[in-house]
Amino acid sequence: MTSHHSISQRRACRLIRQHRSNQYYSSRKDPRSDLRQRMREIANTRVRYGYRRVHILLKREGWQLGRSQAYRLYREEQLQLRSKLPRRRKWWCRDASASSRAKREMPGRWTSWPTNSAEVASSGS
Repeated sequence: MTSHHSISQRRACRLIRQHRSNQYYSSRKDPRSDLRQRMREIANTRVRYGYRRVHILLKREGWQLGRSQAYRLYREEQLQLRSKLPRRRKWWCRDASASSRAKREMPGRWTSWPTNSAEVASSGS
């Protein structure tokens, strides 16, 4: 913002209501990229394993991490399994679920059949 609008950093921070100390902040937290890589490898080889099972395997390999940290890293790496599919028929809104479905078309071999009574009478004689 300062280079684009050519204003001072102090004024830019005042405009966006942010403390100037936040501009200089750099996180000291270890990203644990080696642990993340190992988590991805386990999740790719064992597709159906969730974060709890991956946590157990990592603990067996000697990694130091808690279950909540395993869960946080698992979510950040987007390794979570897909949620369950919704039930097909919902007992509380049968009409809504039926109306949202597309109309089924007749198979091709039945389209040549006569559909009205005049065509039935002419094909029968």
